[in-house]
Amino acid sequence: MALFVGKWEEVDSSSNYTDYLKEIGVGYFLRKRANKVKPVLIIENYGKNWTFSFRSKFKNTDLKVAQDEEFIESKKN
Repeated sequence: MALFVGKWEEVDSSSNYTDYLKEIGVGYFLRKRANKVKPVLIIENYGKNWTFSFRSKFKNTDLKVAQDEEFIESKKN
């Protein structure tokens, strides 16, 4: 699992991402903006505890989980 620890950056846009956003109803201007975002994922490990940090210009999210323990991710308003 230690192979995943580190900083991961998107180097090229995902194929068909614009088409996907259009299909799920995302408007034109938001699709254009979303295509310019290059998110970064930082994975850290502290024993049996993992932290996944998602970073972008518009939103940052952290997810902390314990290995071998079930969890439910909830969306905070």
